[in-house]
Amino acid sequence: MIEETPLAAACRTPRRQARRVAVASLLLALPGATVPAGATAHGSRPPAAGAVTDERGAAGPMQRRDLTLDEAVQLVQGRYGARVVRTQTLDEGGRRTYVLRLLSADGRVWSVRVDAASGSVTE
Repeated sequence: MIEETPLAAACRTPRRQARRVAVASLLLALPGATVPAGATAHGSRPPAAGAVTDERGAAGPMQRRDLTLDEAVQLVQGRYGARVVRTQTLDEGGRRTYVLRLLSADGRVWSVRVDAASGSVTE
């Protein structure tokens, strides 16, 4: 019998599974985002948020749109498992950046920055 490692068991926790479902739902809710036929959680990935796809779901040239504030809030809340309690939109050299303040269940408060064009999150 093969013994399961603690890491493998941790990857199957209900919280991680719920987070995967939330992220997948977010990706599917974005306009223009589709999942290729036959894609699985462990197989091929869906196109990046905002990527242009053809009728088969294949990603075309890298034409992206900026994340909206609502999309950035959903992304960060799903990633950190915390609630966004304050938002600010900045224009930094022609690039839109969202500054989001988070509150965790244990009372920790911190801020993250989301680049609207790339979707990158920095603490």
